[in-house]
Amino acid sequence: MEKTAKTIGMTRIGIFNPPATFSDDINQNSIVLKMTYGSVSFLFMGDANADAESRIANSGTNLQADILKVGHHGSSTSSSSAWVSKVQPKVSVIEVGAGNSYGPPTSATLGRLAQVVSGVYRTDLNGEVTVTTDGTTSRCTNGPTSGEYAEFRRSGLRLFILHRRLQGFFRA
Repeated sequence: MEKTAKTIGMTRIGIFNPPATFSDDINQNSIVLKMTYGSVSFLFMGDANADAESRIANSGTNLQADILKVGHHGSSTSSSSAWVSKVQPKVSVIEVGAGNSYGPPTSATLGRLAQVVSGVYRTDLNGEVTVTTDGTTSRCTNGPTSGEYAEFRRSGLRLFILHRRLQGFFRA
């Protein structure tokens, strides 16, 4: 169930996390949101792990998304089989630093994404990932890394969605 949702024009944004009662594990308190523009949907997971995924999945919310920003950099604690099966992403984006010492993305996470035939873009291998949509189709491109955002273009207008900074959007 969406905690908060707002629609502006063809864009709907729903927030599924953080929970009403914060966890001691800061990653469990990550913002998880789904943005739909026309018929193209995006799910941004922050650093939420399998516990948050399970709670959200059990809420009965439609989690299917065309584009998934993979949770917690593709670590072993996120993107469970059950979660990936519910989301069924066509494309998954993993934000991870090149040569990171933490280990993500794990081969297990990559395997779960492969099982649902999701194309995978990784910022450590592909650089900056840009997703564009007209509300009907979407396209992913990559280039030099310069920040964490999904870029959506319509009629020459660029809208940068910083998925960790959307709280102000819901206060307006």
